[in-house]
Amino acid sequence: MPVTIEGVVISGRRLGRTLGVPTANIEASTAEAANGAYVATIEGLGATRGGVASLGTRPTVEAMGARLLEVHIFDWEEDIYGRHVRITLLHKLHDEVKFDSLAALTQQMRRDIDDARRMLAARRLER
Repeated sequence: MPVTIEGVVISGRRLGRTLGVPTANIEASTAEAANGAYVATIEGLGATRGGVASLGTRPTVEAMGARLLEVHIFDWEEDIYGRHVRITLLHKLHDEVKFDSLAALTQQMRRDIDDARRMLAARRLER
């Protein structure tokens, strides 16, 4: 099932950062995976890192947004705009969801982060 998406990190709306979950964004209109949240690994930052990814159109915050891959990289704070990265989607957590509020979205993001950390720790890829 793993699907790999490569691309250059682009600037987004920086909403994830304001919600306490900064993301690296990659244009993903041609990605061969279903929209949803995934456990992921990220290469291109020196070492393989773990994270949680959202692939889709961001229905909670965009009316008709372009398809985007947003990746929250665990324990990472460096600016990586313009860097080429390789994201591997390892396991789908759930389908893309339109939430009633940013608070509800943030709660689900926290659950996804916890689930992804547990799954990666079981694979010994928590970082």
